[in-house]
Amino acid sequence: MRISNVIEIRNTPEIVFSWLVDPRRAIQWMTSVSKTEIIEKTSDKIGTTFREIVEENGHETELRGIVTDFVLNKRITFHLEGDFNVVDVSYSLEEKVVTLN
Repeated sequence: MRISNVIEIRNTPEIVFSWLVDPRRAIQWMTSVSKTEIIEKTSDKIGTTFREIVEENGHETELRGIVTDFVLNKRITFHLEGDFNVVDVSYSLEEKVVTLN
């Protein structure tokens, strides 16, 4: 199954991307994630491993992840595995140029 969603955020790619790559910030907008921990950090981000605790309806589960693609201020992709699922998540940013008439 593939799920795609597009949203418009009125800010710079640098600001928005900082919320995607910093686990402390990501917890603030990913309401089901209660804890995240970097296990091994790589210099270029690809290959960085981490774990997250996800809570839903009073139940929690651990997801183990690895960064599989990274382009600063443009894209970050994770592969996550848990007891109940395997998922690949990709966040891509495009700067929308607004033309004033």
